[in-house]
Amino acid sequence: MNAIWVRRFVDVLVALFALVILGSLIQLVGSIMGDTFGTVTWEASGHPGPEIALGDAAGFSAKTGDLRVEGLYLVNAIYWLARLVVLGLMLAVFVKLRGILGRIASSDMFNDANVDALRRIGWFLLIASLVSIGATIIVQAGMLNALPPIEGIKVHPSISWDAKGVNNIWLEYEPPILPLLMAFIAFLSSSAFRLGMNFREDSESVV
Repeated sequence: MNAIWVRRFVDVLVALFALVILGSLIQLVGSIMGDTFGTVTWEASGHPGPEIALGDAAGFSAKTGDLRVEGLYLVNAIYWLARLVVLGLMLAVFVKLRGILGRIASSDMFNDANVDALRRIGWFLLIASLVSIGATIIVQAGMLNALPPIEGIKVHPSISWDAKGVNNIWLEYEPPILPLLMAFIAFLSSSAFRLGMNFREDSESVV
């Protein structure tokens, strides 16, 4: 019964991720139709105060916590491609997990399907994490390269150090530590399920 309820919870997560992907696609189409596709917005932090102009086509708002740079069509395309890929991979993870829970609920735990599904979940999570990290590096570099030198202001990527005597603005990013950890657990679980399946086959052959 527990597996059935967990599977229903996963069904809800699958539906939520599908809605998030649909919402992202609507947002993407809206930005293209509204002629704002070239504007890249990234979460940032800095000293509180009014909005700071960073040249003619960029600005930072401490109130909303956003740094905005216009005219970066290719960079924004990379951002959206990575975002949709990551969301798609996460949706695939929950679909695979749903299948595993369905087989466990029917008392079929150690089999090739579950071993393969767990291994695929591990790869999906690993690829999603690497895509997220790679896209972050590319997008942040593109945004920083587009900013002109501003006296008294220093905009940093997520991994950097404070510059003394200036207003420091940081592009925020939380590394995908949890997905990487879950990928490791998925690979480990796949190996454990394989050992369980082999043990069951050996036991049945002895009987």
